[in-house]
Amino acid sequence: MLKSIGKINAHLAMNKYNVNAQPYYAIIDPATEEHLTDPMGYNLDVEVFLEFLQNGMAR
Repeated sequence: MLKSIGKINAHLAMNKYNVNAQPYYAIIDPATEEHLTDPMGYNLDVEVFLEFLQNGMAR
């Protein structure tokens, strides 16, 4: 049984995206579960992350 948020997130990432990286970001439409951007793993570049968020908002 998955009892912690970290274990729940790791389980979701492995089953849905076939990755085990945290953090792993995905912007998903809650109504359709459609990805609004390509998922993205850990990246220290603030500009890259900002672009990821802006692309998700644009959709």
